[in-house]
Amino acid sequence: MRSIACRPGALHTPRAWDEALKYHFPFLRIIKPAVLDFGAAGKGYCIDLIGALLQAHGIATYAIDAGGDMLYRNSASTLRVGLEHPENPRQVIGIYALAGGSICCSAGNRRAWQGFHHIIDPRTLQSPRDILSVWVTAETALLADAMATALFLVPAARLAPKFSFEYLLMRPNASIERSSGFHAELFTA
Repeated sequence: MRSIACRPGALHTPRAWDEALKYHFPFLRIIKPAVLDFGAAGKGYCIDLIGALLQAHGIATYAIDAGGDMLYRNSASTLRVGLEHPENPRQVIGIYALAGGSICCSAGNRRAWQGFHHIIDPRTLQSPRDILSVWVTAETALLADAMATALFLVPAARLAPKFSFEYLLMRPNASIERSSGFHAELFTA
């Protein structure tokens, strides 16, 4: 069996949204060739759809775990979630007690190749290296998933006035930044 290595081709700055797309609710029209990648929120949206389906069938208590992106509903207890160390998947850096809602993580350690990881900044055509991992809690998995990716590219101070979420991010020097409402128990060396 022959293995195939992923090698990035030439990267190009994408067109501006309004050059390639026209949006008039509820219609999205593609006017020039464009690639639409829903990966930054698609898994979260799918998790929310499954949660809505469970609730529609009378199931009020559940935990959905889709590769570490989670949605939890249980009025009787919290779910203790380990925050995976971004440089050692056998370790956790802390525990988050999820009382309800969603927690999602994005990190550059899982899907990486030749100097890139799964997030590429369209302005620089490079993967951000100033953040190792981001955890976000929000009422929906869609929002938590989207913010976990967005925080690699946009400071939390710009997103916080528009969206309701809490976050923790870890930098390469092991320093952390977190919002006042991200109440995780973090482990120290």
